[in-house]
Amino acid sequence: MPTTQSTPSSKTTVKSGKPAIGKSSSSKTTAGKFVTPEQRFAMIAEAAYFIAEKRGFSEGDAEADWFRAETEIDKMLTNQ
Repeated sequence: MPTTQSTPSSKTTVKSGKPAIGKSSSSKTTAGKFVTPEQRFAMIAEAAYFIAEKRGFSEGDAEADWFRAETEIDKMLTNQ
């Protein structure tokens, strides 16, 4: 079990030698800027589904839906 220590001056809790993140740290994270290939694939698949749904799943080209979704997702990811 990790030990917990408190320092009286800063009231920062330390567990296993790692400092806790306090309120002073930035609220913005870089998690959204880095997408794994698996996450990108899932985002494209979901977007392609919604493109097909928007046209009522009527006759259409699933491959065209995929390429449109891929273009939209890549554009979104590069504009961050």
